[in-house]
Amino acid sequence: MLSISRDITEEHQAALALDEAAARQEMLMRELEHRIKNTLTTVGAIANQTFQGDQHAVAREVFLARLIALGHAHDILTRASWVSAPIEQVVEGALAPHRTKEKRIHAGGPDVALEPRQALSLALAVHELATNAIKYGGLSNQDGTIDISWSNGDQVHPGFRFVWEEAGGPAVAVPTSKGFGSRLIERMLSSDFGGAVDLQYRPGGIRCELRSPEPLTCSISSAGH
Repeated sequence: MLSISRDITEEHQAALALDEAAARQEMLMRELEHRIKNTLTTVGAIANQTFQGDQHAVAREVFLARLIALGHAHDILTRASWVSAPIEQVVEGALAPHRTKEKRIHAGGPDVALEPRQALSLALAVHELATNAIKYGGLSNQDGTIDISWSNGDQVHPGFRFVWEEAGGPAVAVPTSKGFGSRLIERMLSSDFGGAVDLQYRPGGIRCELRSPEPLTCSISSAGH
């Protein structure tokens, strides 16, 4: 019989080192998630203490809702080790508080990975659009609907494109001044996606289109699945 032996000490040590590195990364991500949640909770508590009284009730509610939307986006990024986030999860996370059994919100598009800053700004923008739709737009009556779609480098639109379109809602007037929501949608989205935002106030509701000249190329982290 021919017996062949091989020293695998170095390979074994390398495997142990990889396991230790993965364990450290997992521990750091859990610590980061814990610290972020604590920070957001602290900020929420400060807001409750600062905006006391009925005269600040609306401002307090709006601020806390935005904080919750930001927290949902952070949760998605934490699960993906802050590498990337699937756009569908980001959009659905922001829409979750606004969805009803009537299924008046339709969203869909191809698999696209967002960078962390893109995920955060899109989550906040979708939250602002949904909140506005409930108060004044396509979700403020019984007949309105919202269609959300996105594409990334197809034949019709070579770059990235995200569209929010309301229909069947009451007539929407162009605001005389821009609030936080409008500035966030127009400035943050255009900056973080390297594109332009077209915000239109149509008779049946708002139409918001984000268009970037180049497709998004961020790859989806395996940790996010």
